[in-house]
Amino acid sequence: MNRPIPANLLSNCLPNLPPNHMTFGDSFRYNEHLLNVIEKCNADKRAIKQIANE
Repeated sequence: MNRPIPANLLSNCLPNLPPNHMTFGDSFRYNEHLLNVIEKCNADKRAIKQIANE
């Protein structure tokens, strides 16, 4: 029996918009934020695959 995929795993992975005026430090923090968004999306996709394979 297939379980339904939870809605939170299907939601779009949207990063925050970058600051209008970026310093080097802002750029570093924004890149870190983007990587975190990608990591969360990949975790969601792994969870979906796990549910689909049950």
